[in-house]
Amino acid sequence: MQLNMVTLVQLTYLILPQMIARRRGGILNVGSTAAFQPGPYSTVYFATKAFVLSFSEGLWQELREHKISVTCLCPGPTRTDFGARSRMDRNWNFIHGSMSTDAVCDVAYRGFRRRRRIVVPGLVNWLLAFSVRFSPRIAILHLMQTWQRPPKASP
Repeated sequence: MQLNMVTLVQLTYLILPQMIARRRGGILNVGSTAAFQPGPYSTVYFATKAFVLSFSEGLWQELREHKISVTCLCPGPTRTDFGARSRMDRNWNFIHGSMSTDAVCDVAYRGFRRRRRIVVPGLVNWLLAFSVRFSPRIAILHLMQTWQRPPKASP
């Protein structure tokens, strides 16, 4: 919570006065596809990423008149040490849909340069992130519980 919310806000407000004075600049925040739905078994993580997305979108609108771009990168599972440390690399989404860091960074940079508000790398990630808008919340909760459920310990 400290890193994904408090530090993000503090850093943003430290650099904004200079960008506003110059009437140019850009901010690239790292959210997640987790921002688009609740996440049983990773509840706090999903909630903090929802904060990053909401914060970024609000700033995107506020700062347009100052010619400052704000992009929120919302990658899906990405092959890093985070997946292994959090044990998320064992769930369905990591096993079947993870992307390399190089691929995510490439898409992020292109989206940022184009001043996109939200960048979701990968077609499957994009479909999953935006399909929740049309699905009943209870169905999303059950699906996410299935995907996020920690694997049973081996005997």
